[in-house]
Amino acid sequence: MIIVSLADSNYKTRLLVSIKQSELFGYKTRIYDMGGLGFGIKYNISEEIKKLSLRKTAKICLSKPAIMLDALENTDETVIFLDADAFLVDHIDELEEDNYDVGLTYKGGKKNTYLNAGVVFLKQNNNAIRFLNMWLDKIRNVKQDKDTIDNPARIGDNYYLNDLIFSYIIKGSKIKDTVQSIEGIKVKFFDYKTYNNFRLRTGDIPSYVKIVHLRHRKQHEYNDAVKQWLS
Repeated sequence: MIIVSLADSNYKTRLLVSIKQSELFGYKTRIYDMGGLGFGIKYNISEEIKKLSLRKTAKICLSKPAIMLDALENTDETVIFLDADAFLVDHIDELEEDNYDVGLTYKGGKKNTYLNAGVVFLKQNNNAIRFLNMWLDKIRNVKQDKDTIDNPARIGDNYYLNDLIFSYIIKGSKIKDTVQSIEGIKVKFFDYKTYNNFRLRTGDIPSYVKIVHLRHRKQHEYNDAVKQWLS
């Protein structure tokens, strides 16, 4: 098992926390430098994404499945992808043994069904590679029209992941902790509360939480949370 992440210089301090936590629990890391990071594997954004009229952060986010694909093709281990602002608070060895090709984190509800691309689990097999190529195809086919440019939700990694999954599964279906077949690919939907908890604000981290994701936090909010939970 190897923890994979990416960042540019803007997310360096957050990434360092994530790396430290991964190493604390005994996991190797593979890091991609998206610009100014100063360590890791230097990675250039693809020409298809470069040509889009988007800010750099959005282009980096759209590069996630390509980074995951590179990691799968250049290692021989299960890939655990984490956003730079996500980090481990417990061991996750069970993810190695579970029966799936691709693992996603799922926040359910009929009105608010949601998959977050900040935490993704990928077994070392052709089905996981096939899934990433399907995801990449969604991104490659993006149309740079006014509706897309004016709608930030349509230019992020989450949008295309959700678009892919819910073109096969009815939105609102009870899929938490289930394995669904998508074009013969076994996709398991893990509870976000355990493996991608982006709802924690204050108080102690519950014992069931294994991955915390401090997404959309200002730097001082991030620093306060890390000081509270990891010091």
